[in-house]
Amino acid sequence: MPAVRPGAGLPDLRTPARPGPGSPDVPKVRPGRDLLQLSGAGPARTGSYRSRDPEPPPVSEPVDDRALPRGVASPPAGPVEVGFDGACEDRSGRKVAAYGYTLRGAGFQHDDFGLAVPPGHERATNNVAEYVGVICALEWLVRHGYTGEVHIRGDSQLVQRQFTGEYQVRAEHLRPYHDRLMQLVASFRAVRFEWVPREQNSRADELSKRGIELGVPRKARGGRAPNEPRSDAGGNAP
Repeated sequence: MPAVRPGAGLPDLRTPARPGPGSPDVPKVRPGRDLLQLSGAGPARTGSYRSRDPEPPPVSEPVDDRALPRGVASPPAGPVEVGFDGACEDRSGRKVAAYGYTLRGAGFQHDDFGLAVPPGHERATNNVAEYVGVICALEWLVRHGYTGEVHIRGDSQLVQRQFTGEYQVRAEHLRPYHDRLMQLVASFRAVRFEWVPREQNSRADELSKRGIELGVPRKARGGRAPNEPRSDAGGNAP
């Protein structure tokens, strides 16, 4: 069975050495393969910069700046459409929670899936899997430098209504996921969340089902390996 790979951007899901009041037992998650490793900013640099090269001689004749070629670097046009879903099934006597997501637009075309939590953990639920799906999708965009408009589509009413504030986050084990989601949302110019019926979210649903297979022992699935997702970022992927 493949190891569950955590990412630094997701909530700290390690079980504390000495549990105490208010320390939720949240497991490690398995984010996508391309998650951004978010690190703290270094100390601010002060002072001025001086070049060691001597100053160039003055130009004897004025230069027609309009004749010089200009390179234009602009961010890819948005919006990016994000589809996400989560699934949770009982496999071989253990609960397995997995996610899947799709990214389309602004030159991106990327799919991924994975385990949301280790198989058999008490936090292996459909709600956790859905949260991890949208978190992993937004972290992928942050890593690839996209800060424009994002349109999130999913069939999770809980995630959508907690995002808009219509529902309060009452379950303590969901608070770290909700906090991380809102932190990521601030990285983009605009984020719109739309609930869609499951039949309009079929690709993400299919990917989440593939993720379930990652939590099933290889022998139990007849030696088959889950299919790899299709990923083509149109030149924007590493």
